[in-house]
Amino acid sequence: MIRKWVLSFPGIMIQTKIDMKSVKRLLFTVLFIFPLAVLAQESMTGAVIDSVTREALPFATVYVNGTTKGTITDDFGLFELKNVNFPVDVVISFVGYKTQVHHLTSNPGYLLVELRTNDKLPEVVITDYNERENIMSYFKKLMLGDNYWAKHATIRDEDVLMFEQDGRKLHVWATEPLIIELPFLGYELYLDLVSFEAEHVNRMDRCDMLGYYYYKPIDPGSKSKARKIVKNRQEAFYNSSLHFLTSLYENRLEENGFKVTEILIELGKEDGITDLSPYIKSAGDNKKQICGLKGRQFLIQYTHHRDGSPVNLKNLGRSLHNVSNSQVVFLDDACTFTGSGLVSDNNILFLGDIAQKRVAASLPAE
Repeated sequence: MIRKWVLSFPGIMIQTKIDMKSVKRLLFTVLFIFPLAVLAQESMTGAVIDSVTREALPFATVYVNGTTKGTITDDFGLFELKNVNFPVDVVISFVGYKTQVHHLTSNPGYLLVELRTNDKLPEVVITDYNERENIMSYFKKLMLGDNYWAKHATIRDEDVLMFEQDGRKLHVWATEPLIIELPFLGYELYLDLVSFEAEHVNRMDRCDMLGYYYYKPIDPGSKSKARKIVKNRQEAFYNSSLHFLTSLYENRLEENGFKVTEILIELGKEDGITDLSPYIKSAGDNKKQICGLKGRQFLIQYTHHRDGSPVNLKNLGRSLHNVSNSQVVFLDDACTFTGSGLVSDNNILFLGDIAQKRVAASLPAE
């Protein structure tokens, strides 16, 4: 799952390891700028040049944020993106230059990108090897997660990560895009990390991350591995923020195993909300908004089979099933999300089981 993740991915706020009585441990905020989907697919062309010398920049990466659609420029700095669904956010990245993001509501026909050199990086204050290793482990736990998926995710070149610590605050940036190997999901994730900040407050670690994502499919090598990757992607999708929000967008929460109940915190409050549909309205461009629920907290119960697939709550029957618990809090009067389950502002906070799936379990928008 920004999946301006981030990690906009403005994006998804996540808090992990909580119970129904109190919020414990970890608060993880991921910001994402993801593209919005429409039906028409088009090809777009353009060129990437140095803003000062006007020379072409070959081998720059050009991609639609949060998707598998991307390419690199040729020897003349030219590129072509095929099968683009507008509106989109097109990201242009090149080592030593500042990453650019162009929000395109329609096909520009030809896009000329002028990149500027990135010559103002912060000073690195953490040089001790042991301290760096400890901070690296802490950073990966916050960004990738601390679960099955994270154990099989690898940051290819950790040396591009830079750390700066100011009291309890940790700032992280990268001198070039991160390449994260996600073999269980069949992707090589190309992550332009714009900023990452973490702070330890009241026994909790709060983290904010902003970046742009490009998923490169990798060759599974065999049909059996390809089938396993498909199964892993399904497992990663089930009971994720994408799964919940796409179900909410389609008004199919119950069919997809979700039951939502308001958590009544205020004393004397008797009737809670169990149906979110009256609070959802269209926001255009494949977007909807959850309105009027600022500060309200809801329990999400996900009923599923052993393989993680949802149980249709409208037709439960007598089959054996499991239930996983999460929570969602709406942080503003208007919380916007897309038909592909991506949050386009920073106003939705997930907690519990859904929040466990971070970058290591993230999936492209398509």
